[in-house]
Amino acid sequence: MFAGADLLVISKADRLPYVDFDVERCIAGARRARPELPAFVLSESLARQFAAAGLTPLRHRVVTPGDGRLAVGQAAVAAALLATPGESRGVSLSTRDA
Repeated sequence: MFAGADLLVISKADRLPYVDFDVERCIAGARRARPELPAFVLSESLARQFAAAGLTPLRHRVVTPGDGRLAVGQAAVAAALLATPGESRGVSLSTRDA
């Protein structure tokens, strides 16, 4: 599953105390398939850290919370990765277009 991955993102880390999930084991397993795989663990506190550093965290206001936002993020990253230099591929991030 991770052999072709370019990035590992584990989100909602602030909820880890409530589930049976070993982050380090997950990352280690992914890196057995892809040793240099970058891994990021994200939590809600990241937005607070950005704000404390003077940065403005941006959040989508149309897409529902939860997996909907993850799918939107994946679509945006995929569109950016698929775009060739000099060519723009627009992606609508609004569920109202459906």
